[in-house]
Amino acid sequence: MYTKLNETQSVVLRELCDTFVPSIQVEDDPLGFWARTASDIGSDQVIAKSLFEDVPEGLRLELICLLDDLSTQGFVEASLPQREKMLTGLSSSSPKFENLIAYFQKQTLVLTYGLPAEPGDNSMGVTYGSPRGQNPNWEAMGYPGPISIPHPKPKQIRTLTPQGDSLSMDADVCIVGSGAGGAAIAAKLSARGQRVVILEAGGHYNSADFHQLELWGYRHLWYRGGATPTANGTVALLAGGSLGGGTEINWMNCVRTPALVRQDWAQQYGLDGLDQEEFDDYLDHVERRILSSTETSYYNAQNLRMKEGCEKLHYLHKQTHINWDPALFNPLMAGYTGFGDQTGGKQTARRTFLLDAFRNGAQFIVHCRADRILVKNGRAAGVEATYSNQGHTTKVTVHSPQVVVACGSLESPALLLRTGIGGAAVGKFLRLQPGGAVYGVYKEKQKGWWGSPMTTNCEQFVNMGEGFGFYMEIPAFGPGFVASVIPWASGRQHKELMMKVPFISTFIWFLRDRGYGRVTIDAEGNAIPVYSLDDETDQKNFRRAAGEAIRIHEAAGAQEIIISLAHGYVSRKRGEKLDDFIQSVAQLPILNGSQPMISAHQLCTCRMGKDPAISVANTNGELYDVPGVWIGDASACPTALGANPMVTIMALAERTADRMTAAVQQNSKAASGTCA
Repeated sequence: MYTKLNETQSVVLRELCDTFVPSIQVEDDPLGFWARTASDIGSDQVIAKSLFEDVPEGLRLELICLLDDLSTQGFVEASLPQREKMLTGLSSSSPKFENLIAYFQKQTLVLTYGLPAEPGDNSMGVTYGSPRGQNPNWEAMGYPGPISIPHPKPKQIRTLTPQGDSLSMDADVCIVGSGAGGAAIAAKLSARGQRVVILEAGGHYNSADFHQLELWGYRHLWYRGGATPTANGTVALLAGGSLGGGTEINWMNCVRTPALVRQDWAQQYGLDGLDQEEFDDYLDHVERRILSSTETSYYNAQNLRMKEGCEKLHYLHKQTHINWDPALFNPLMAGYTGFGDQTGGKQTARRTFLLDAFRNGAQFIVHCRADRILVKNGRAAGVEATYSNQGHTTKVTVHSPQVVVACGSLESPALLLRTGIGGAAVGKFLRLQPGGAVYGVYKEKQKGWWGSPMTTNCEQFVNMGEGFGFYMEIPAFGPGFVASVIPWASGRQHKELMMKVPFISTFIWFLRDRGYGRVTIDAEGNAIPVYSLDDETDQKNFRRAAGEAIRIHEAAGAQEIIISLAHGYVSRKRGEKLDDFIQSVAQLPILNGSQPMISAHQLCTCRMGKDPAISVANTNGELYDVPGVWIGDASACPTALGANPMVTIMALAERTADRMTAAVQQNSKAASGTCA
């Protein structure tokens, strides 16, 4: 088995990357932007290395076969227009080729505009690189790049490093996963004197590690290295992948559980107390602990555009609550939150609930993937896991009578499926709250990288009937990610749009989806999520959301409005008929990857409920078929929320922790022969 591309494959890869980001001759190119290719940045070399270090073998072989096919078709010798035509024809020939070409395209664009992935030598202690920053494309985008170097700071949480071939531990509770839910449960149970062990598949990083570099953040802090597609390629999934989970990289919109959702969960799914003051108390406690408030919710230009547009249309909008420590908040640094907050002000799970748990005596092992849950005599007995880091592997066994599954809605069902527990509903009912985007090009530079990314919203359409609708807000800015979602039809067209990026504000939306997908596992036990927007209500709301985002941009003064498609885009210039454009957009196909869709909120795959036929856990959060196994993350949600889920996940987890304590006390009384 070879470990690198051969010379011919390397040349084809270079030409392929330079087809996506080619050299275009223009009269005026003071920054060299138009002349610069992807290979000038080194994107082809990074992809070639990644093929053998990061890409699964099956996919790697298919990608290399594509390079071989292009070579035999004369790709290298062809002109740029011929190469573009060749790729278009190949993409349309089959879904397989479309996905393979899309892989190379997305990787090329992310890298060309996002590199470097590592900070490099900075022994002089200065802000990175030349006055133009580390990536020469950033100046054309108006992006400053990193503005501050991290300073040495010891990690407050000390983790265990397994030695030798095996490690056995005893605990009262083993928590698998350290995101919003697992962290809240760890803090509450450890405060009650329980011996808690937390296993986290990702690494442990703090502000000393955060270089304000987008690609470093994706590789170390995000699930599977950044935006990862569903198995059928319809939705790009964004999730956390380090200690603290999604709270480490989210955009900080702290939303209380909507009243209609609480009522639904209480009345239809039997979650007692969800529609009562009892759950208000949980929400209040979470908000206090993470310092959720509007005190630092300053409007950057993007958020102002949404606010102004909503005001002119008389749409309901609100200033969001976000979880910054006001004493440490710095708007110049806030925009890098998705790559790791350097200031220490972002009140992530790592800086709040997990730190509380550590101070209460909880033990942590990172780089430790749970393989299966141990079951003895029909009850939870612990977790078998594998620690793997820097070439060292240790088998870890945690013996515990209580296990909390809190790996997120993609990995929690995978763990249950690997173990063979949880019942028929495991992995079903995957809600993604899928969303899209509409870009508005304005007269003034928008500077989307400045300040907190998400400080206003539009709640006008959260209930379009039967409790389903859509929620609108603003995304964070990352140059590589922006380049990868800006539509590509040709190298010239993409560069033309990239030159507009400094003037673009992006409005995004996500649905409270009624339809659902599913998570299964492959032969190696890896999660395989599949999702399609099949539900007619969801399709109707997705189209309506695009139309309303267009209206808000128009009201806010956008000079041009752009909608991305899989292989191009549609746009409207100011002064052209608005309703005609909205109607034409409503007729565009949206299924099977026709329009880009993104999910930052995965839910419901191990859901709670009163009916064991359609639920994995009971109304307390404990598995129906295996007592002692509890669900403690977003996968426990019975339905989609239609809101950013972090606060709900934490509050629901605190409720589960209290139910766990009550169950343990009940079992102890029963074992001792006393009355319950």
